Amino acid sequence: MRISCIVDDVNFSKDICTHMPLSELIHQRKIGSEGLYCRCAGRKCLNCLCFMEDSSGLNGERDLLPSCMIPAYKADGKKITTADYFLSTEDAGDVFDAYRLLKLNPCQSCFSAKTMIFSYIASEYLNFENHYSGVEAKDYEARKSFLIRTNMNLSSCSCLSMKSVSSIVEMAIKIRRNRNV
Repeated sequence: MRISCIVDDVNFSKDICTHMPLSELIHQRKIGSEGLYCRCAGRKCLNCLCFMEDSSGLNGERDLLPSCMIPAYKADGKKITTADYFLSTEDAGDVFDAYRLLKLNPCQSCFSAKTMIFSYIASEYLNFENHYSGVEAKDYEARKSFLIRTNMNLSSCSCLSMKSVSSIVEMAIKIRRNRNV
């Protein structure tokens, strides 16, 4: 089966086996890289998260997925953003600023994965906030709690307490909100 996708803003086409995991496709694309995908080797540690979205970007939806557990054929026609690439973006910078201001950091094993998760939660929360601007404050808090609970399952590392996670997410939301004004 031949698929075409965009990996870290570079067009990529490849013949694949239907059982190939996305992490292997990304690894083949990034041969020679010293990035995360050269170290993960399919351990199912969930540190190989990537963003997957429609390559046209028209629907605005972006999923955060562990690439070792997603079949590569699902990337056909999609745009994939790896942690290596994401960590150099402005959205990651919002989370880095939150780490610095709060003097909190995830461990080195999960640093990139948690940075992606925190950024994803901040984006999803702000999208909710913009879409439902007349909702009561308690509904915003419920949505934030839901996003944290459901997305922190993407990290198997417990180096940060839930209180620290909540603080980082809250700070990242404030930073991103101020940047987008």
